[in-house]
Amino acid sequence: MLRDSNTPNVGLLAACQALANCCNVLMVAIAALVGQNLAPDPSLATLPFALQFVGIMATTVPASL
Repeated sequence: MLRDSNTPNVGLLAACQALANCCNVLMVAIAALVGQNLAPDPSLATLPFALQFVGIMATTVPASL
């Protein structure tokens, strides 16, 4: 009979992913609020966060090659 030694690791990884998802949601909410306070024009509040995703999208294809 095979013993499954990965069972504790699965629980730990699930907890880490749940924590990471909570942090991502908080980061999106807080980035918009901080950007609104710092930006001279409120329409530019989420520009840095949007540019981060544009940079990730632009580098995904070259990184995969």
